[in-house]
Amino acid sequence: MDDGGEGGDEGASAVAVVEGGAEALRICRPVSKRSVQRVAAETGWTRLGEKAAIPVQIFRLSGIYGPGRNALATMEKGKARRLIKARMVHVVLKNASLAHARRRDNVLAALYLGEARLHTGDAPRAAVALQHVRALDPSNVMATLLLASAWQVQGNAAKSLEEYTNALVLDPTNVAALVNRGTALRSLGRTGDALAQFQSAARISPATPEAHYNAADVLHSSGAAQEALSYLRAATRLRPTFVQAISLLVLVLEAERD
Repeated sequence: MDDGGEGGDEGASAVAVVEGGAEALRICRPVSKRSVQRVAAETGWTRLGEKAAIPVQIFRLSGIYGPGRNALATMEKGKARRLIKARMVHVVLKNASLAHARRRDNVLAALYLGEARLHTGDAPRAAVALQHVRALDPSNVMATLLLASAWQVQGNAAKSLEEYTNALVLDPTNVAALVNRGTALRSLGRTGDALAQFQSAARISPATPEAHYNAADVLHSSGAAQEALSYLRAATRLRPTFVQAISLLVLVLEAERD
């Protein structure tokens, strides 16, 4: 779309140019034939959803597409990346707020609202939105993880631990839940339990450098520097730019030489 040099607002309503006239061109200004077709398709799906009283979420996935080259294929290969950009988050926050106000039973709207509030530093209101998601969908693992993060940001380690525990009940092999539960346990002084969580995460997902580093950090702090070495080598091999892991590895090796 041609925004005249300005940043495009993906939060603008998708209006079918073929029917919307000058107002449509002002709100959403596609130039190429493919862009016009895309807006028409988005509008068609949106209107169908409204008629059927079913919420519709439009995702625009950036990238170069082709056989084996798209966002879904990237996810399947385990190479997907999540990018958080300030302006993008504010657009999501605005849209999710509108959608949530319109339909309080919209789980996705409440989930996006909670996540956007969390990323914009409003953890207390993020917790409110995410608790609402949990009330609508008690088995929602993502909402549970985000709610745990919201409590963690607010300094409530006990509630954070409770939610990470709930996430593991829903998904026992969730590596993010294991690592973060370990962090919560460690902040509460439960070092042995924290180490068990980090080690479990490293076994379940050997390619997760954070699991190895956190296990090594606990072992080193407990005086088990030799045991920490294998975890540190794994963390730095998996992520050669992992500064904390490199620093701790150097510290352990230097102490070993002395």
